[in-house]
Amino acid sequence: MTLPTRCDSWTFYTGVSARNNAIGNLDNPGGQVLYVEAKLNNSVVQNASSPYFTVKPVPYTCVNIPFTYNNGAVDPNNDSLAFDIIMPRTGPASPQCNYNPNAVNDCNWVNPQPVPPFNLIDNPFPTNNTFVISPTTGQESFTPSVQGVYVFTTRVKKYRGNQLLSVVIRDIQIVITNCNVPQPTVNVDQNSLAGAQFVNNQVEGCATKNFSFCFDVVSPDPGAILVVTDNHITATTPSSSITYTNQFTANVRGCFGWTPTESDTGLHVLTVTVKDSTCRPPGIPITQTFVIPVYVWPVTHAFGDTTMCAAETAHLGAYGGSDFTWTVVSGSPNSLSCTNCQYPDATPTVTTTYAVVSNASAYCDQNKDTVVVRVINNGVFSAGPDTTTCVDNSLPLDINLQPDTSTTYSILWTPGNFLDDPTSGTPIVTPTSNESMLTYIVTVTSNVLDRCKASDTINIKVLQGYTIFNHDTAICHGDTVQIHAASDAGYTYSWAPQANVYDPGLLEPFIVPDTTGSYTISAHFPGCRDSNTTRTIEVQPIPIIDMSYPDTAVCYGAKTYMKASIGPSWYTDYSYSWSPGQYVNEPLSLNPYTIAKQTRIFTLTVTTAAGCLAKDSTRIFVIPVRFMGTSPDTSICPRDSALLTVFSTDTSVILDHVWWTPDYGLSNATSFTTYAWPNGNMEYIVYGVDTNGCLDSTFAHVIVKSGAVLNLPDSVTLYPGESYQINPGTNCSYHQWFPATGLSADSIANPIARPEVSTKYIVHGTTEVGCTAVDSIEIKVNNDAYINIPNAFTPGSEPNAILKVLHKGDATLKDFVIYDRWGVKMFETHDINEGWDGTYKGKPQPFGVYIYMAEAVSPTGRKFVKQGNVTLIR
Repeated sequence: MTLPTRCDSWTFYTGVSARNNAIGNLDNPGGQVLYVEAKLNNSVVQNASSPYFTVKPVPYTCVNIPFTYNNGAVDPNNDSLAFDIIMPRTGPASPQCNYNPNAVNDCNWVNPQPVPPFNLIDNPFPTNNTFVISPTTGQESFTPSVQGVYVFTTRVKKYRGNQLLSVVIRDIQIVITNCNVPQPTVNVDQNSLAGAQFVNNQVEGCATKNFSFCFDVVSPDPGAILVVTDNHITATTPSSSITYTNQFTANVRGCFGWTPTESDTGLHVLTVTVKDSTCRPPGIPITQTFVIPVYVWPVTHAFGDTTMCAAETAHLGAYGGSDFTWTVVSGSPNSLSCTNCQYPDATPTVTTTYAVVSNASAYCDQNKDTVVVRVINNGVFSAGPDTTTCVDNSLPLDINLQPDTSTTYSILWTPGNFLDDPTSGTPIVTPTSNESMLTYIVTVTSNVLDRCKASDTINIKVLQGYTIFNHDTAICHGDTVQIHAASDAGYTYSWAPQANVYDPGLLEPFIVPDTTGSYTISAHFPGCRDSNTTRTIEVQPIPIIDMSYPDTAVCYGAKTYMKASIGPSWYTDYSYSWSPGQYVNEPLSLNPYTIAKQTRIFTLTVTTAAGCLAKDSTRIFVIPVRFMGTSPDTSICPRDSALLTVFSTDTSVILDHVWWTPDYGLSNATSFTTYAWPNGNMEYIVYGVDTNGCLDSTFAHVIVKSGAVLNLPDSVTLYPGESYQINPGTNCSYHQWFPATGLSADSIANPIARPEVSTKYIVHGTTEVGCTAVDSIEIKVNNDAYINIPNAFTPGSEPNAILKVLHKGDATLKDFVIYDRWGVKMFETHDINEGWDGTYKGKPQPFGVYIYMAEAVSPTGRKFVKQGNVTLIR
């Protein structure tokens, strides 16, 4: 599989719920999860696999009989493995992909502990402290002492050097039963060793060389039926082989053969599994595993053969073995940075042969190798002392090379300017240009190794006679040119032409030309050719500006061109610059334009290439962009009007005419003063033109405030003893009622009305912004009350949960009686506010028709008598 990133603690895990409840060395085993995991570290090493097991777990063993077992752990990358015992673990039952493996817990020993107690050193289950595990081969040996079911966990750690790369655990359940199957033995027949040796209980062979050996598997029981298998294909390589004879007897012989490659070096644990198939009582085959460690010694190789230059360092190294020792076979003694190391540095002065020996083992006679470092020395030479010559004179050079006879050389002069052969040791230099100093570097390179090279330098001073510091130049008419120069001592000079040159025999005269021309100086020095230098002086005119565009006034934002003409016309290489340049479109052109936004003075500067210049200016006066104002925003109530006014805000600007838009709701759309009566909020735009033809616009806002609202019913009716709270639908903040008679207050929105006679009330309302409204309501007063009885009710359910006398106005109840259809009185009251809840003597009455009788009298003495039927509904 491909992992998404690098990590030092990848964890692959699974769990099965639950463990065997019969396990005897764990506390509450049936409540624990059988948990295993594999960890992988790919933070440093890539493409490495974790170890895996090649031997099936052992299920059964006999009590009090020695037993051995090996998981057959094999690493695909041939890295080192280390083994130990850890506590069995409990974790999540699969699948739980979001589980944190760091939360896995160790199981606990059973409590109380037996004697001797369980531990991870020599008694993880009942063995009387006989349990032993080999940390290098993983071989586990013990003598079980108590029958039962037990579990223990083997951990395998994979290392490459000191780097821990992987951890794998295996959980094994073992059943110790009462049986009598003796333990067989597995022994290497040392007389059968061929191409190998048996040292410290392991077979040792050599990489790339075939070796073989045999081993005997013997049971103390002559009647035993032994079946022997192994993991040689995975423990070594598929190229190895094992053959067995006498299978299914008490004495089986196996013979192993292998020719390991150089990549197969190191320890290989050959695991031999022996199953006793005698099936003695209780009829269970007993399987034990044994190990034969096979160690393959490597082939020692040295690397770093190279060719190098003198004074360089060669990096040597060795692999295939350990405990290396380096020596000098021939060449430069004491030229190694270390002799008892794996990677020394060599600094020989001559070609040297080095030998390395691995002292780990000399058994295979493949523990030594050599490496040769060839050293290339540079030849002895010199470019000669620094010297002097003149331009066009020839000068021979010679490096006097004394070569190393072990190599040939290439010669190169740089630069190659003025040399007849830049690859010769004796070239001739003939300077032909104005180079006052020539510096040559001569490099001599070995043809065997091109980085082996050496260089020398020679400086040749070339007399040029003199140096004119002035370059070809341009001046303004009437200016003077001062010649600046330097020369070697002893030279004499002459200028031509001599006209306009003040003292033509000087090196640094004054020249005042009246037209463009060239001037040549000649220098003379004994033994060298004459040297001539020419300088051209261009005479440029002073510009004449004719600013043809006068000072003027323009509207804000108008596109305004600046116009000028320049003389004299025979000169055409003028440069133009308007300032301030940020306000014109092309400040470096003769006739740019500006967008007039502010009154400014624009200055034109005209220059020639030599800097001959002239200036002139023009003034652009800008009419302000905003020169109109209007009356402030006006707020009105619906159906009112607002006065709008427009005027000039700049005393220098005179309005000529204006027009308003939109023009509806205005008394005059072209007047400086007009009245507006819009239906809603309105923004009016007024446009104006001043006497210069400049246009401006501005805004006037008329805000129509919300009108006052009053909403009252036309009338209401009151009965004796009743009152009415008036609640007009209103947005007004201030109210005034008339008349005030019969009202609880006359200046609030919702007074309580209790008039003695029918009365019409009028209210005036005013909003916070001053808008007003008027409305009215008629309160009708009825002088007498009345009563009524519903024809049906539903006990416990609104709105008719209680059957009682309904009344308008004050009334006194004389009697209210309810009978069922058989004449039984169900209910009686004299309180007009009481009613029947549908029960009789605390019991709910059934659905049906009941008879009522009611008698009441009003405050005026009027009597009310009502009788009839009412339906009780459930």
